Amino acid sequence: MGSRMVPHIASTGVSIHIYDINEETSSNLARTHNNIVAENNAAAVAEAADAVITMLPAGPDVKECALGKAGLLEGFSKGDILIDMSSSQPWMTLALSKTLEKKGDSYDRCARLRWDVGSQQWHPYFNDRRSG
Repeated sequence: MGSRMVPHIASTGVSIHIYDINEETSSNLARTHNNIVAENNAAAVAEAADAVITMLPAGPDVKECALGKAGLLEGFSKGDILIDMSSSQPWMTLALSKTLEKKGDSYDRCARLRWDVGSQQWHPYFNDRRSG
């Protein structure tokens, strides 16, 4: 999904730093589109950006990308944001959010999902420790 979305965002002039476990995918995107930079790992993406959007197949993939070796957590700085747009089960996104919050002071906000009873839909919101 991300490989189809990134060129559209980059076409607006925004610089996008990407990483894919399939190096050929990210290299091809960077080579064929302006404003796309292929990084060697997820940590490098997090170091280059204030906000990271993940678009991965499932929750376990997001968890590995965020917490694994050279994962996002290693590159995050205080105040950085992770937004999970993956095909993850909502409870896995919430569990990852809680795990990331426990990992320390490397960032302040983490995207979560909230179930709205009225609309019967999940809605994103931010847990912002700075707001008290």
